[in-house]
Amino acid sequence: MDRVRYLSLDDATPITHLIEQHSRIIDGIEAGDPTAAAAAMRTHLREIITSLPGIAKQNPEAFES
Repeated sequence: MDRVRYLSLDDATPITHLIEQHSRIIDGIEAGDPTAAAAAMRTHLREIITSLPGIAKQNPEAFES
């Protein structure tokens, strides 16, 4: 994940969007709502999963074939 995060910097999700995602995670935790916190975390982590095929295509040397 760390490697993918660094490789995605050129096409990263806008910081304001990422901050909003983190805020939703924190809101769920602070509200004592693990379902909401987990859903927000899944949404946030999906960002990298969605980006992964393009990152792998642009950086084939960083991935096993």
